[in-house]
Amino acid sequence: MNLPIRNFLFILCLAIAACSSEPEPIDFGKDMCTWCKMTIMDPKFGTELVTDKGRVYKFDDINCLVEYMVENKISDQEKHSLYVLDYSDPGKLIEAKTANYIYSEELRTPMASRVAAFGIGRLQQAHRDQLKAEEINWDQVWKKFSEE
Repeated sequence: MNLPIRNFLFILCLAIAACSSEPEPIDFGKDMCTWCKMTIMDPKFGTELVTDKGRVYKFDDINCLVEYMVENKISDQEKHSLYVLDYSDPGKLIEAKTANYIYSEELRTPMASRVAAFGIGRLQQAHRDQLKAEEINWDQVWKKFSEE
């Protein structure tokens, strides 16, 4: 294979890899929140926005994600997917729209959202009872932080 074709194929492979629509693992203690610029430290909280072009933006709390999307007018067409960390399985990213959420004034989160996400079937009564929390859904989370 001649050199120009090989170079073209290499560049094509890089371009395809760069357009991945998958979340990236958060490197706790190193990755910074795109919105507030704080270092992401807590594996129970955090979110990711994956754009339609495959770019991944990381956030240390769910309110940072929502406020960033509102401020930057991220449209549904530009957004490929949203992920949140599973409170009951620290470090595990799950789809934001299908997650279960709790809100509690007693919940201490990185940027004071007071919201924790749980994978389907993982929202446990113990967390609700211990934190005197109310269950909320994605639409309620979005509304709470997009209207502040």
